[in-house]
Amino acid sequence: MIFHYRAGGDFAENGVPAERMAEIDTRYADALLGLLLQRGDPALDRDRPPSERAVGCCRDATVLFLALARAKGMQARIPPVVTSIDPNGGPSRPVDVSRALSLAAPGYQLGLSALRHQG
Repeated sequence: MIFHYRAGGDFAENGVPAERMAEIDTRYADALLGLLLQRGDPALDRDRPPSERAVGCCRDATVLFLALARAKGMQARIPPVVTSIDPNGGPSRPVDVSRALSLAAPGYQLGLSALRHQG
């Protein structure tokens, strides 16, 4: 569902217009899902060509995974701070993703456990 802006390959070769690079700043699960549902067949359980994926990074794949797992009734958590890598070669910096996750699934507390099914 995510075309990685650095590891996915050349944008043009994959049919992803360069102006979509701004999607890397989308961050929130509802907005990412909105982008995906607008492109091609709206089903989320299918292989998507890069041109129909949202441009993002591992953070975005994690946010989507957590939102989908929670929608299925699973307790899905990550630590609230992860590291962001500067695409221009600068130093890594901590990024607080707790706001993005709380908007994706209000009422969930963030913790260190990875994935645990409720029930």
